[in-house]
Amino acid sequence: MLLGVILSCANATSHEVTSKEHIHQEFTVSPTAKLLVYNLNGSIKVEGYEGTKVIVEIEQTLSAPNNQELEKAQKEVKLGTDQQADSLTLFTDQPYCTRPNKRHQDVNISYQVHLDYVIKVPTSMNLSLSTINEGVILVENSTGKIKANNINGGITLHKVAAAQDIHTINGDVIIDYTTLPPANASFYSLNGKLDITFPKNLSADCELKTFQGEFFTDFEEVENLPTKITKSVEKNAKGTNYKVDKDQRIRIGKGGDNLKFETFNGNIYLRKKS
Repeated sequence: MLLGVILSCANATSHEVTSKEHIHQEFTVSPTAKLLVYNLNGSIKVEGYEGTKVIVEIEQTLSAPNNQELEKAQKEVKLGTDQQADSLTLFTDQPYCTRPNKRHQDVNISYQVHLDYVIKVPTSMNLSLSTINEGVILVENSTGKIKANNINGGITLHKVAAAQDIHTINGDVIIDYTTLPPANASFYSLNGKLDITFPKNLSADCELKTFQGEFFTDFEEVENLPTKITKSVEKNAKGTNYKVDKDQRIRIGKGGDNLKFETFNGNIYLRKKS
């Protein structure tokens, strides 16, 4: 691993001080390994290229109410890496850990940590990307499997082949597939649209669910399938409640693999690549 750091300090406002740090890292990996990035505040941008290394550029911004707290942040904040034979994990390690199952974020700190990742990876590398606040997830030129999870930001995947589990709460999901999507791929946004472009020869059975949105497509060969009814049982002190969910189902082309699309406050667009 190679590591380089450039550090600068500045006043953000009359009440806040900040420091900016540029971090450079390089890792040699298997082209079929998985990259996992667990961010809290900031964006994750990944680009596939014809190389054998993962090249990581991180713009780290620390913000604090005064110089004393800023110096504390500079001493305490540590980024973590975990490289195994089949994976590379990037995360925040201190003062809180952002890794699943090892996460501890209930620490009492007065400063903020913002990390913007820009990463180049071998095109075939599998990706699992997660951020929560103040950022987007962007992937371009990837043939590997992609799982992406955001909370307060959108997800854009351009020229990808195997995006299969894409989820955000407050943001749009925009995807451009270069090949047919993997079976059982799912796409979700609570407060945003799903805008997904597929190859012309898409044949799939699609489950569509939206509360305050509409569905649009420019595929010509589309037919409605019988409504799928899901029953769930909830028991409480007053007795047993039975809930029935109805999802619209359509077949594109001759049908085939199941794809699932769900929004609450957003439209669903399934587009045919021109």
